[in-house]
Amino acid sequence: MGHTQITTIARDTKVLDKSLDEIDTDRVVFVTEKKDLKKTLGLRNRFALKHKLPTETRTILDMNKVAETIAHYENPVLHIIEHHFINYPLMNAAFVLGIPVFVSNGRGLEKITGLEFKFRDLLSENQQKIISTLAEKQMSIKQLAHTLDIEERVIFYYLHGKQSLKGLVNLGIVTQENDLLKITPVGRMIACS
Repeated sequence: MGHTQITTIARDTKVLDKSLDEIDTDRVVFVTEKKDLKKTLGLRNRFALKHKLPTETRTILDMNKVAETIAHYENPVLHIIEHHFINYPLMNAAFVLGIPVFVSNGRGLEKITGLEFKFRDLLSENQQKIISTLAEKQMSIKQLAHTLDIEERVIFYYLHGKQSLKGLVNLGIVTQENDLLKITPVGRMIACS
């Protein structure tokens, strides 16, 4: 079974064309921001005609939902080609989901991570407890603090982060609507890993 190659392209598809020789690809998903949509659609259409491959374009409107956007593809790989802001949330999402990442760096395609990587292992013990608890049911910060016997301010720290610690909300693992905390589909995948 081939891969779904996820990439961002704004200039041309030469590197992507070449990558088809190295990555067994069944589908290509072009991820773009709204401002680059027109250029990306033109490139995608030319690429699809040339290679007779199924393609689609996904426009990212919310950087916190990048992982959710790419999580449902079958056998995905992320291919970083151009220097583009959207690559940062895509890389984060790939690491969270355990998706292999390839970078075209001028010397060809280079793999920089594999499926053996488990994002859950990078989370603190308390963050792991939070996502495991929220995977069972939604709750408020106050309820979560009481359930885990952790102070509310500490729960807030693990949710929103500070300095070098990325919070679970920033990573798209947990959402907070008013005071209610919910686990995202990506968070559920991590909780089950």
